[in-house]
Amino acid sequence: MTFAPDDLDRIAAHLAATGEIDTRYSYTGDGAGSWDRLATWQETGAEPNVLHATLSMLRDMHHELIAPLHGPVRVVDLGPGNGIPVRGLLQRLRDAGRLERYVGVDASAEMLAIAEANLREWLDPAPPLEFHRRDFTADPLADLRGRATLVFLGGGTLLNFADPVAVLRHVRQVADVIVYAARADTVHSRASFRWARDHTGDGMPDDYRSMLERLGVPRSHYEPESGFDDTARQRYLRIRLTAPVTIAGRLTLPPGRRVQLWRYLHRTVEELGAMMTDAGYAPLTARRSPDGEFLLFAGRVPPADGEAFTGGAAATDGDASTDGAA
Repeated sequence: MTFAPDDLDRIAAHLAATGEIDTRYSYTGDGAGSWDRLATWQETGAEPNVLHATLSMLRDMHHELIAPLHGPVRVVDLGPGNGIPVRGLLQRLRDAGRLERYVGVDASAEMLAIAEANLREWLDPAPPLEFHRRDFTADPLADLRGRATLVFLGGGTLLNFADPVAVLRHVRQVADVIVYAARADTVHSRASFRWARDHTGDGMPDDYRSMLERLGVPRSHYEPESGFDDTARQRYLRIRLTAPVTIAGRLTLPPGRRVQLWRYLHRTVEELGAMMTDAGYAPLTARRSPDGEFLLFAGRVPPADGEAFTGGAAATDGDASTDGAA
């Protein structure tokens, strides 16, 4: 699979402006299959991970998420992966007669195809399913909204963006209730950096290796670098070029130039909750996994007439009101 000319234009322009290649392009082509295998491994493995925690927390907070939504519920899934994160939520809504339709949104056509195949199999007979190839951080979303819409951002995806609050604000055009997963800033999470999809053992995940090759950057022309940036408070994956390359056939970079491929922002529990209110949502409920590593936050868009919202965060064994530092 090769990138379309407009994708190559956007990749080159973004790289020139920011020094980054947007992470979402790693989910195209072979990268979609790599992510599918990772999510399947997370679901079946015994080691705690964001998927395990999200599935459990979604189940625990289901009634609080749905309570503000009256009538049939539309689920808009932003960055659905292979569909596993939202599977249980959809099944519960369908079994209760509350699922109006599911709408998956992703920039990767290959990732959407995997999610569609899985959900049609898992939800047989399937409810109405829609899949849209869009950049949900910038493209219009209002046309996807239903009468009662729950927006889901799973996988910790929100903290891959340089400005998560801007993404949340943009998503308000489609949401009545929003829920997002995140990993807390702890000593363990800062040190945890193991790429399950690096099958060659050289520090470069297969999906990023494939993406770079399709952009004209062979493995022999760079060295991967990963770690934790104390100033930006983020884990990162980047490459340092060891030879000149022309990326996307449009932008030539010299040896020694570093290109960022992935970030994960580290924020305290308080900062993660504040993102919700900063983006204009009223906090609805929150959960924290028993090990303290993973969180799920939910909020709702305040009524247009300004009526006060009386919901609040629920206290559980993993209550997200406690401090995030380990």
